[in-house]
Amino acid sequence: MTVSVELGETELPTRTAVADAVRPVATRMGLRLGPLTADVRSELGYDAAVQGPVVMEVVPLSPAHQKGIRPGTVILEVDGGPVSSATEVAERLDRLEPGSVTGLLVLTPGGQGSLVTLRIPR
Repeated sequence: MTVSVELGETELPTRTAVADAVRPVATRMGLRLGPLTADVRSELGYDAAVQGPVVMEVVPLSPAHQKGIRPGTVILEVDGGPVSSATEVAERLDRLEPGSVTGLLVLTPGGQGSLVTLRIPR
């Protein structure tokens, strides 16, 4: 049997909301982040107005762990700018120069907000 095939190109999405929701995003600071879904929001007791990615895991002895960031924390801002997804946090951290210091505005499940400063690893 002979079959004719025409090759072509297609544009694939570089990122989808579903992929972001299914697979946690790792950052260079030792964080694994995911979306703040309705279920997670309810489980952790966050108000509906809280927006941002949630820390799902913290690598032991990482810069984030050493600064006291724990699972369940929501990241509201990175380096002075609001963030809405785990991927956005990772991208902003990746753009920072090694050795520089940045701030993360975070909110804990108890409702306490704080600014955490982190040095970008070399």
